[in-house]
Amino acid sequence: MTDASNLPAVPPTTTVRFDTSNVRTLRTFAFLIDAVIIAILWWIAGFIMVALAFQTYGAAFGLAPLVSLIGVFYSGFTVSGRGMGTWGMRAMGLKVTDMQGNRVGFIIAAGHALIFWLATGTSSGLLTLLVLGISFFNADKRAGHDLLTGVIISKR
Repeated sequence: MTDASNLPAVPPTTTVRFDTSNVRTLRTFAFLIDAVIIAILWWIAGFIMVALAFQTYGAAFGLAPLVSLIGVFYSGFTVSGRGMGTWGMRAMGLKVTDMQGNRVGFIIAAGHALIFWLATGTSSGLLTLLVLGISFFNADKRAGHDLLTGVIISKR
């Protein structure tokens, strides 16, 4: 039988406050910066793929599906890193954390980006409106892909 005095005390629940004022506007500008960075990375990867295609008799074009995932890897590595945000988010003074204020892991960060890119890139606009429009109806301005992955974007 265990003695109750040896059990660890339950830590008090604390509420973490996030500064989400003007976050939607800042996220829009951060997205534009990140879109330029991702486009540059796509061009570099495409150039390398074409250069390798000559040496591999076209086999390098088999890497094309991976090139389409550059944005997901970019977001995954930058958001899960020490900066806790993509370069665009950092430039706009934003960070990505879980609801306790902790840094998110690569899988969560990449999943967050993948849900966003799938919702905005493959839909007719209705899904985009749904995913992004949710942020107008909750107090912490979290979009649909934020809610699905359990993250919040706030000011640093």
